[in-house]
Amino acid sequence: MSRLPNVGGDDNEWGVILNDYLSVSLNSDGTLKTASLPASSLTSSGIVELATTAEAITGTDAVRAVTPAGLSAANAYKADLSHTHSGADITSGSISASYLPASSAAASGIVELATVAETLIGTDTVRAVTPAGVDAALVVGSGPITLIDAATVETDASLSNYFRVGITASRTLGAPTNPTDGQRILWEITAVSGNKVITPAIGTSGSFKFGSDFTVIPMILSGTTTFIGAVYRSSTARWHIISVGSGH
Repeated sequence: MSRLPNVGGDDNEWGVILNDYLSVSLNSDGTLKTASLPASSLTSSGIVELATTAEAITGTDAVRAVTPAGLSAANAYKADLSHTHSGADITSGSISASYLPASSAAASGIVELATVAETLIGTDTVRAVTPAGVDAALVVGSGPITLIDAATVETDASLSNYFRVGITASRTLGAPTNPTDGQRILWEITAVSGNKVITPAIGTSGSFKFGSDFTVIPMILSGTTTFIGAVYRSSTARWHIISVGSGH
């Protein structure tokens, strides 16, 4: 183990012992040996190796120091914090809608698609209509739709505001599906081959509700037609029967 010469001792060996001691931290030319110095870190001072330009550009080395030349080269590969791109620069991924302008009657931009129900209501001024919405709107305006005569007569309210059916036995008029708030529907129900009774479904969400004027639909006489009118209120989730016309 290297040591300093002892005062009053080590006769004729002082030079050898001192050189051995100094060689631990010094090279033969008097420069410091880097191995004898502590390494630099995030928590302590010490010696550090300089990063090459390639290492500076890669940006993953956590133990070397960057030179001004390396920093300049790395910056050349980085975008400014505030910068712009043309649309042609975007070749993959997606852009958040919050960064895009909204469409309007005066400017191009992104637009949300309207549901079929919103299309049928016809008051929305900010959404776009889909082909399905157009088709539903055309059907609604095209006249009566003939329903299927079954034990429960089913109605899809999104298809029209006017429906007709000839019933060959007493039936239940099922709760219409896909209603919109404020929608009015007229049913044209004809009794085929004998008197028939049509009974609106009541008591469940989306079903019919009678008022004080009408509490039952009169029997439909053979060969005659009864018209039933109802309006849907989303606040009550009911089709409120507002008119009944018999004997037509």
